[in-house]
Amino acid sequence: MCVMTIFHFHRLGHLMIHTHPAATAEYHRLFLDHLRPALIDRLRGNEHCFFTDGLEDTDAAIRDRFDVTPMSTWSFLLMDADDPCVPGFDPPWFYRGTVECDEMHMMVQSDFHLCLYPSIGFRRVRSLLADPMFAGFPPEMHIETSADGGETWIVIFHRGSGVGWQGLSPALACSYLLAVVEDTLDVIRAVRDFRDDYRDAAAFRVLRKALRAAYENS
Repeated sequence: MCVMTIFHFHRLGHLMIHTHPAATAEYHRLFLDHLRPALIDRLRGNEHCFFTDGLEDTDAAIRDRFDVTPMSTWSFLLMDADDPCVPGFDPPWFYRGTVECDEMHMMVQSDFHLCLYPSIGFRRVRSLLADPMFAGFPPEMHIETSADGGETWIVIFHRGSGVGWQGLSPALACSYLLAVVEDTLDVIRAVRDFRDDYRDAAAFRVLRKALRAAYENS
């Protein structure tokens, strides 16, 4: 429920925008007191990925923006427990989630980075890039080259969905976020199976099916 309190006004040129401290404080409470603990609890005991948002050291994971209405965002990462993101090395995958709240809705944006090697064959990568399922929010691909000339093909899958803020309880907000994360965990399991043998056609089909299901459920 949105809280109505005093507005603070700032003038930028001829544009007057308002901040709403009580509203952003409510969003922060949702992030810190409900969503974050629920996500950490869901991932507890998961040996294959770990969660971080940096809030142990800084509050940079939560940002406020004041446009027509006040808005707050909270960002977090899921990373491979065996091959985390470190300079000079490409993990098999990593995931960035962003939860955005304003007076109209709560949105969950997802960016899943899939790191592949040329041994997979470009035909398979092209089948992901050209999949009609992703046409509304198509994946991106870029190539990273190491010092020894080796290539990593990085395919980034985007998806996002939202739920209305009016009447949204903390329990429902947690359920919504966790449903998105469950789809992501299915993709992570499929990536782990596929990376054991990039020639495994059956494992690739499972991965593609998991990616499609995550997108379809968004």
